[in-house]
Amino acid sequence: MPIHTIYLVKNTDPNLELAAIDYGWLDKLLTENPDVIQFATFQNRKLITAPTKDVQAFVVKHSEAFTGDFKLDRVSDNIN
Repeated sequence: MPIHTIYLVKNTDPNLELAAIDYGWLDKLLTENPDVIQFATFQNRKLITAPTKDVQAFVVKHSEAFTGDFKLDRVSDNIN
């Protein structure tokens, strides 16, 4: 099943800094509050199926749940 992953962009300069959602937190939230956002369960994993604008609002509202921080280093365009 093709899916997308949601990341919160924390910074873009000098490097791209992203945070992944805490899936334990998401699973618990959706189990306890199934009406918080549209989702489906596939192979025992909850997948958000809501429209983009609803997902964006969800990310903004729950930005504290994006705890898997990581950075991507910018590669120079000057390749010799």
